Amino acid sequence: PVWTFSTGTLGGHEGQPPVVNNRMYVVTPYPTVLYAFDLTKEGYPLAWKYRPLVDPNALGIACCDAVNRGAVYGGGKIIYNLLDGHTVAIDAVTGKELWRVRIADIRLGETTPMAPLIVKNRVLVGASGGEFGILGWVKGLDLATGKLLGTPTTTGPHPPVPPTTPPRHPPSAQPPTSTP
Repeated sequence: PVWTFSTGTLGGHEGQPPVVNNRMYVVTPYPTVLYAFDLTKEGYPLAWKYRPLVDPNALGIACCDAVNRGAVYGGGKIIYNLLDGHTVAIDAVTGKELWRVRIADIRLGETTPMAPLIVKNRVLVGASGGEFGILGWVKGLDLATGKLLGTPTTTGPHPPVPPTTPPRHPPSAQPPTSTP
């Protein structure tokens, strides 16, 4: 290999490291440390490291190892989920935390190992925990502030949550259906 780096974490490293503006960003499994490496210098030295506080109780809730499935880049930020139900936005240049929002509740069996998805100025995140009977959901966060913009839910034992935006089909038309 041309280069190696030990994160000091033996759990599953399941996220692909984004490379943006000559920096590579690596997220570890729990405790979900974020490393930024400078790819313009020989040996790719560490530019900065962000180590968030993560509730260790999430380790007893996560079903399938304490993994993290990666970070994403948008709007000058590296955004990723912590296992304990928080999403964080870190300044891609300085490594400073810009916002942190609680999106899930580990007391309900929800954990957040998934990689977020950025669409325009929205960050989409979801929970794991279906094996514990959680109500599935996807949350939309504002990329700039982390403010919660909506939480559509999946069908489950709970009453449906009204949509935060009107449906795209006319009221007189039938909504699209899918068949297996």
